[in-house]
Amino acid sequence: MYAVSVIKDGVVVGHLPKKISRLCSLFIRRGGIITCRPTGRQRHSSDLPQGGLEIPCLLIFDGEAQEIKKLIKLSTDLSLF
Repeated sequence: MYAVSVIKDGVVVGHLPKKISRLCSLFIRRGGIITCRPTGRQRHSSDLPQGGLEIPCLLIFDGEAQEIKKLIKLSTDLSLF
């Protein structure tokens, strides 16, 4: 499992969607930092069978240029972003 938590003030406030969490987890393990900036209001999730809330957000990736290039290539190949 590759769950990626969204943390605010030391408290888990959510998780990244499953379809991108594996890629994000690998990026973090290679020293990258991902910042999540909310862009809208919370809403009920449409892709989780058990329901739940989602908050639309902008993910900002910060890391070495080589790792960013790998991230862009993988996300394009997998049609994630």
